[in-house]
Amino acid sequence: MRYRAFNENLWARYFLKDGKIHFHQRFWEMYLFCALEDRGTSVQKTMGGQNGGPDFSLKIGATKYWIEATVPKAGNKDDRVPFPVKGAANYVPRELILLRYTNALDTKFGKWFEWIEKKVVSSDDGYIIAINGLGIPDATCGFEYPYIIQSLYPVGPSRSMSTEHL
Repeated sequence: MRYRAFNENLWARYFLKDGKIHFHQRFWEMYLFCALEDRGTSVQKTMGGQNGGPDFSLKIGATKYWIEATVPKAGNKDDRVPFPVKGAANYVPRELILLRYTNALDTKFGKWFEWIEKKVVSSDDGYIIAINGLGIPDATCGFEYPYIIQSLYPVGPSRSMSTEHL
């Protein structure tokens, strides 16, 4: 019951029309906004407008930071991360998981340059891409380093954990 009250409180504070259609995406966006607000940060929700734009912004000192929340999906066709089969040993497709994360980063980073060009944001502003891996099957199975870290930095499983030698 307390989780339901928690969620209803968040929805009441940060309602979005397409929350039913894009639930995970909107919940992640809402959760970030409310978590920052609950910690005393003055956060401004954007309406997107005809030029679109990041989800919300905040100011730290003299710098404005724009935050874009995203929940990448499993993918489709050849790049799809398969859902594990219950009750069976499953291979965790590391490369496909990393592809989903890097695609999300690339897509949102590209949006930033579009928004600068359209003068929705300033090139002097900061930009934060907040990624939640909930939409990617097995995204929490990174062994030595979480997959989100592996998608950003040149790190990965040790040679003994890789399948190259098999």
